[in-house]
Amino acid sequence: MVSKQEMAERHGRVLAEFAELGLTLGRELAAKAAAAQTTEAAEALALAFHRISRSVRLTIALEMRLTRERQDVAKTHRVLAARAVETRKTQVQAAVTRAVYDERESDEADRLLDELDDLLSEETLYEEFAHGPVEACIARIRKGLGLSPAPPDNDPDPLSPFSLEGGRVGDGDGAPSGKSSSPSPSG
Repeated sequence: MVSKQEMAERHGRVLAEFAELGLTLGRELAAKAAAAQTTEAAEALALAFHRISRSVRLTIALEMRLTRERQDVAKTHRVLAARAVETRKTQVQAAVTRAVYDERESDEADRLLDELDDLLSEETLYEEFAHGPVEACIARIRKGLGLSPAPPDNDPDPLSPFSLEGGRVGDGDGAPSGKSSSPSPSG
């Protein structure tokens, strides 16, 4: 199967060839029209020249449009890729920041958060940062900061403030919704 890139290149070559053929034919028609012996022949050649020149203009316009569309698609891909990197960076930063504050005291936490910024800046340089599993990236960063490995998590969303307890969404303190984690007054 032909890729989109190969198809676009082929279309470009065909349009360029049509433009060249049209230019060549247009030059020949212009020369013949100038050398025409009769008015009827000159008019017929002028009409043919007009049609060929219109075809050349349309071909060039189509080439320009296709080029513009390819540039727009490329720009859209760059914007989406940058957005994916920023989203991943936010996800990883949130998850690792929570871990830093859970595992370290204030001064060391601040130092580790500065290191986190440096590590994230470096990680964003690699394509797998945005495309690989977020858990792998979080694990790599945690290890780089000297944090303990992440505990198994039943929560698929690292940005979620809620935890899963027994398969149900908790209220954030580890207790399932509708149940309090504090002991009941009756015992």
